[in-house]
Amino acid sequence: MIYSPPSESPERPQRKTGRRWIRNAAIGTAAVAVVIGAGATAVYAADASDSGTLAAASSQTAGQHKTHAGKVLHSESVVDRNGNTVTLDRQSGTVESVSATSITVKSSDGFSQTYVLDSSTKLLQAPAKPAAGEAKPAQPKAERPKPTSITSQDLKAGDSVRVSALKAGSTLTAEQVVLAAK
Repeated sequence: MIYSPPSESPERPQRKTGRRWIRNAAIGTAAVAVVIGAGATAVYAADASDSGTLAAASSQTAGQHKTHAGKVLHSESVVDRNGNTVTLDRQSGTVESVSATSITVKSSDGFSQTYVLDSSTKLLQAPAKPAAGEAKPAQPKAERPKPTSITSQDLKAGDSVRVSALKAGSTLTAEQVVLAAK
């Protein structure tokens, strides 16, 4: 028996070629690059904010640490700091009590935590905000107002603060306390 192909063969779909296909491929590639770039930026920003450095932590006003999900009230992160794994706690809230050796902060959700203050704790006052309705002047980073140093005696119950602390066992030692701008 001799095989003969059917007289009417179904048409094969044609492969996309030409300029339209190249344009669509370029658009898709660009979209992927934007998503990857945004993710890398978020990771870099998170890494910078968890480094515990004064520059990263003081770039925001006390109580204004935000994520895409909203204002952060309190958190705990395990980070690599110079090859060592450390646990950092952060909290935004109001001062419940303060002494020369400790500060207790309460967040708006009711969470309250006491932190040790020692000689290495940086106590800072955030720079004043522009008056209501006043435009924020465009300034190079080097010329922006810097936080000023304060003492524990400058803090009082009811003040808005942001605390960054190092956790060792059950002890939380404040590395930095930033008093909100007044």
